[in-house]
Amino acid sequence: MKPGILVISHGSREAEWVRLVDEAVADVAAAYVNWPIGGVPVVSSFLEIVDGRLIQDGIDQLAAEGVTDVYVLPLFVSSGSTHVDDIAQAFGLPPVSASRKGELEPFRLGGSSADGRADSSAESSTDSSAESTTESSAESSADGGTDNSAGYGDCSGFRDGSEASGGSDENQRLRIHFGQPIDDDPEIAELLLSNIRELSQAPDRERLLLVAHGSVEAGFHGRWRSGMTGLARRLRELGGYAGAEIAMLLPNQAACKLRVMLRKQPEQAVIVVPLFLSTGYFTRTVIPARFGELAYRYNGRSMLPHPCIARWMNRQIDAWLDGFIV
Repeated sequence: MKPGILVISHGSREAEWVRLVDEAVADVAAAYVNWPIGGVPVVSSFLEIVDGRLIQDGIDQLAAEGVTDVYVLPLFVSSGSTHVDDIAQAFGLPPVSASRKGELEPFRLGGSSADGRADSSAESSTDSSAESTTESSAESSADGGTDNSAGYGDCSGFRDGSEASGGSDENQRLRIHFGQPIDDDPEIAELLLSNIRELSQAPDRERLLLVAHGSVEAGFHGRWRSGMTGLARRLRELGGYAGAEIAMLLPNQAACKLRVMLRKQPEQAVIVVPLFLSTGYFTRTVIPARFGELAYRYNGRSMLPHPCIARWMNRQIDAWLDGFIV
């Protein structure tokens, strides 16, 4: 048995977006070069756009290195992301909603067909649906959608009941163990606090507005709301702020929520906190455009390149490896 790690993020046409993700994953991989038995390969792959480095490419690379068990780590902001649901379903996990079929073809996990898919006894989760067909395509591609803690759990075994004993033989199939996106993580709250520190002057007279992609789809919207609400509470408590609210771009809540905050507490400044993995179209263009001329403080800082993201990944991987039996 040999473990391997497949980190999956959205992908972007912007080279800088991809570079920031790759550098974080490289930092993570360095921790497992000397793992007790031969090291653990860590591969960074993308849902779309980055040709030659898509999810199937990552699976094939790990299989070629003799991996038998793959820990799939979705590097997305929220378990409310339909993208995460698409990925999970393509690995054979059940959908978040029975009415929503995943948009990806099943991944090939070794063996002679594409039917070697993982089973799961855990609840799955996920998004990045569209405000309109045109806007969804442009925004999702540019900024890497996002998307974390409602989990998928540990999933092994396959629909046909077979199990993999190796990853390189054509008759053997990889065992898949599906991790969780970020959601409401205490360390990520500390990351966000450090991102906005330069904007804050008197926290007890300031309010926060956390802004994320969101989803209008039933089941997914609630997951976004739950994770964002938890992060807002943590940020308010950590920083001593007067309050913290949340708003999604889907549905289009941001400007309305900011207007209400300014009307109810005109004496309190509002700091907008973007919940996006990497800087891109959403953080530079969409969020400022939604708020227009409204009064707020904003620096557009994303989660990367903060080292907390690599530490978050290491914690998820370490927890899985601790239970891995060679």
